[in-house]
Amino acid sequence: MQSAVVSAGSCTSGAGNVSCSVGTVPAGSGETLTVTVTTPTVGTADFSSTVSADGDANSNNNQSTARLTIDPAIDIVVTVANAVQVEPNESTTINLGVANSAPLQATDVTLTVTPNAGIEIDTASWDSGTCNVSRSIVTCDATTFGAQASGQLSLEITGITVGPQSYSVSVTTNEVDRDMSNSNVSGQVTVGTVPAPAVSSADSGGGLAGPGVLISTVSWVIIAIAAKTTVSLKLIFVLAD
Repeated sequence: MQSAVVSAGSCTSGAGNVSCSVGTVPAGSGETLTVTVTTPTVGTADFSSTVSADGDANSNNNQSTARLTIDPAIDIVVTVANAVQVEPNESTTINLGVANSAPLQATDVTLTVTPNAGIEIDTASWDSGTCNVSRSIVTCDATTFGAQASGQLSLEITGITVGPQSYSVSVTTNEVDRDMSNSNVSGQVTVGTVPAPAVSSADSGGGLAGPGVLISTVSWVIIAIAAKTTVSLKLIFVLAD
């Protein structure tokens, strides 16, 4: 419970309850009570209210219940780097994007980056918080991360084992994230030189005509003719040396 304000009179609150005294309410009129609450829990909550007055002729309509639906408040999005490559025992920098796409700020944000054994993380920095690296595991913290805010997480890594490697990123906040699939993500790193694609050296139009024979050129020589005229066609084979 954050606050309770009534349009006339005064209110007190405590232990999740609000009590307001509004004094005299003229016939045919009413007063408005505004209650402001916050919760880190997603789901539903029921608000029950009761009113009493001296000389009430009908107490059966003095109670009411309103149900509030609480949706997730934030959405932290982590974007990993593409096509990262590093040589064994050499270092490179990976830049990851971190954003809060929700209209509310996130609080007590923690980013954790864990690499597999094929790479090591040497240093880390986040422009929205502070980072610590222990045994190649990164932990970054921010007290608040603003609504619609974005930043960059930079990791300096060293290649250890040749081949495809990976790292994982996870995010925790005080609020419930409405889409964990875009905040708990993984990235790929290739350690070692990426092999170039194979290129065929066969001559255009060539092919094997028989054992030990390579035909490098096959072409037709066609002589233009008029209708009903007989002509000879030549098929030319050129053998490779």
